[in-house]
Amino acid sequence: MTVAGHVAVYALDGPDGEIRYVGKSIDPEQRLLAHIAGARRSKTHKGRWIAKILDTGHRPGLRVLGWHLPGEDVDANERNWIKHLRQDHGYKLTNATEGGDGRTNWSDTDKLEHGRIIRRSMTAEVRARMRTARRRTVELQRASGWKPKPITEETRLKLSMSHVGKRQSQETIAKRLATIAERKAKQ
Repeated sequence: MTVAGHVAVYALDGPDGEIRYVGKSIDPEQRLLAHIAGARRSKTHKGRWIAKILDTGHRPGLRVLGWHLPGEDVDANERNWIKHLRQDHGYKLTNATEGGDGRTNWSDTDKLEHGRIIRRSMTAEVRARMRTARRRTVELQRASGWKPKPITEETRLKLSMSHVGKRQSQETIAKRLATIAERKAKQ
């Protein structure tokens, strides 16, 4: 079921009726099918839980917890449901995060490990497809005459201040000096 222009916060439960996952989607039924389709190759807690249910000949149940209009804080509502179900009802949710868009409170170690996992999972074919897609995007932008929004002096200053105290590689220094020389040559 979908409601035009709305986003659902939904829950997945097992054959025993215990809620194990909370998410959000504009089409929760389609999202359930995507969870099921990716479960066997997933290495996440949620993926393994769904695969285990599928192995018993069942599939997760879907409960829509609420529909939200665009502009409403769906992320906050998702976080509230996760917190409520974990703390008030004691459900052992498979959500890896607190909800909302992406994980919160990453430690530096977690960030590094996540990056390593992502890089390891990317095959040479995937990298090649990503490069091709990026090149195609740039080609289409150039062909259509698209130009990036000019950077204001205020933004330049903020970017500059964000780099204060950071060491630059020799390559970066050489590129920066070349860019400065090009700008001076144009004046």
